[in-house]
Amino acid sequence: MSHDPIAAGSRLPTPGSMAMYTHERRGIRTRVLLIAAMAMIIASATFASLLTIRHRLQAVVMANVSADLLHSIATFESLQTLRMTALDRENALLADLPSLKALMTTSDERTIEDGAVEFWKVSGNDLFALANRDGRIVAAYVGEAPDIPNLRVDLEAALIRSPHPYVISGGRLFACSVRPIYFGSQASGTILGYVISGFSIDGGAVGELSRTTRVEAVFTTGSRILASSFAPSAESRLPDHQLSMSRVTRDPVTVVLGGERYLAVSQDLSEAASAPLELIELKSLDQEERSIRQIDRLVLLAGLLALVLGTALMTVLSRVVTRPLEELDAGVRAFAAGDSSHILPYRGTRKYGI
Repeated sequence: MSHDPIAAGSRLPTPGSMAMYTHERRGIRTRVLLIAAMAMIIASATFASLLTIRHRLQAVVMANVSADLLHSIATFESLQTLRMTALDRENALLADLPSLKALMTTSDERTIEDGAVEFWKVSGNDLFALANRDGRIVAAYVGEAPDIPNLRVDLEAALIRSPHPYVISGGRLFACSVRPIYFGSQASGTILGYVISGFSIDGGAVGELSRTTRVEAVFTTGSRILASSFAPSAESRLPDHQLSMSRVTRDPVTVVLGGERYLAVSQDLSEAASAPLELIELKSLDQEERSIRQIDRLVLLAGLLALVLGTALMTVLSRVVTRPLEELDAGVRAFAAGDSSHILPYRGTRKYGI
């Protein structure tokens, strides 16, 4: 019995069936693989660089903002010390004026109240008050509003508990200096009363501090805002977030005010004030985040440019490298299909050239 495949009815592959079979087995072209690999490398490098740069920038920004806030607290203390020193010297001069001593010797409250107006105008301070030897306020004047409710009561409370540099009254904050007025010398004389001078810590003063330190500042007592460097429109939204602000400590923490993120620190001034008092310094993190996003866009733009240029370069190079292989592949396929007239490639790279 014959075992000839032809006799058994088997058929040799025809040129057309061989070409079809070869076409079906054809995979992804080498050129495409090279370009895809290069694109993945560039994209991965860009993404990794973006994450690394962003993480590093965020760490640097947090460190810098924290340092700015702590520096702002120190700056406030330094400026306040200078202003209080100047106020104490000025108040000491007022307490030594013979005319003021003569006024206090009258012991008549109406006379003292009328005569205090001239001394208030001479001092030029936002707050001026005179108290008798018992610590009771007999004259008090504040800027253009001499009748602040409970001003005298608040000043008396501050004197009774011991003089405090910060007095809170009528929703306003004052830094004050208290000097006794002596009949005779300070060493052997008797106390006639007390002269109180002070300046207001309002939006203008806090704004000056903010411009100096480049951070926002807010003075609060309990749930009320006494003064801040925020614009009135922004300040109106701050009480809604007072609970968040009450959690601010000396260590920087993140708070949200008016839909914007801030890094904040606080300084408790209650021991030096007639009521609970806190200074909160804030610096916007969203502004710093916008700067980081600009750098992110630059990194992405550089990565996209590298991807486009790399793709173009790899397309040219892969064409040079893979063309001899493609020609060799075409020749093998033609030979398999029975086309002996196809010429095999004789040019190419050193490795694949024939």
